[in-house]
Amino acid sequence: MVYKGLLLWMGCSFLLCNLQNGKLSFNHNQKLYMLLFALGCMTVMGFRSDAVGYDTVTYEYYYSIVASTPISNILSGFYFQSMEIGFVFLMKICSYISSDYFFFQFIVSFLYCAGMARFLYRNAKNSIWSSFIFLGVGLFLTAFNGQRQMLAVMLVANSWSCFLDKKYVKTFLLLFFAVITHITSLLFIGAYLIYLFRRHRIIYFVFIAGILLSIFYYDTLISFIMEYAPMYNNYFNNTRDTLTAGFVKILWGIIVLLSVLILLKSDKATVILRSYAIFSLFYVAANIIGMQFNYFERLGWFFLPFVVLAFDGFGSLLKNKILKNVYYIGSLLCFIAYFILSTGSEQYIYHMWL
Repeated sequence: MVYKGLLLWMGCSFLLCNLQNGKLSFNHNQKLYMLLFALGCMTVMGFRSDAVGYDTVTYEYYYSIVASTPISNILSGFYFQSMEIGFVFLMKICSYISSDYFFFQFIVSFLYCAGMARFLYRNAKNSIWSSFIFLGVGLFLTAFNGQRQMLAVMLVANSWSCFLDKKYVKTFLLLFFAVITHITSLLFIGAYLIYLFRRHRIIYFVFIAGILLSIFYYDTLISFIMEYAPMYNNYFNNTRDTLTAGFVKILWGIIVLLSVLILLKSDKATVILRSYAIFSLFYVAANIIGMQFNYFERLGWFFLPFVVLAFDGFGSLLKNKILKNVYYIGSLLCFIAYFILSTGSEQYIYHMWL
């Protein structure tokens, strides 16, 4: 019911921002809408109990340890309790204000939701429509679990915005904060490289070949990661039940089809979209490998925000007005339905901590 209430909030926010003198004007006030959207998301995410999301109770346990540990011990190394120093330091700062874990949870929810709303506002052509896709592709619910990594995802996504604006100092700082929050953020350096070679289409085919090879020879890739990033060996022990994919396979298929269509186009409008297409293909590849090897799908999370931008940008390529409206309305309804379906999972049954 809470999740449907969030959708209702977003619908009412849309009308509030776009309904003037009895007439509906789409995208009239996207900035105000995104503020209201972020407020709704952070409220739902921040006030959830520790029973919502499998990892929430684990972070609550770690928070109690960090709160009782002297700051000198925490700052003695890059890791504390297997968590990067940046995330632990944020925990410690919050613990000085309140020893209650849920204060920290709300701060993380505020940072994540506000940051992702800012990313969509700055990069999506239709940020209001994209906010519903944000829910549908899993960027919202995923943050209920891997909140540490998803906070890093938000940081690298916003570093991308600075990178496009050639604000390289801000880009570096955001990437730095992401790395000390979750070290796998270093993977995102590849995104900058892909963009730098965006005008050379042959490079895209090289990356596609690399993605395909990683799917078929994932065991070699896993061995490489375990050798050079041993701190994550516990993630790759493959003792957890392997993932299964039902309806999400259809979504992966649509993402692949959309990405291929974007890559096949050669006009100027698709230059940056081709980067998003490659990012989207990497996201799908990481999930496919994750079905065979535990937790590998989490590497794809860093590119999930760009799946939203790929869907958003593809709509702008459609010239036929009827086809474009069918695409936007059909996608919107499908993603809303998929979001509601996703909330039916046992771990997302909502309870408030109050």
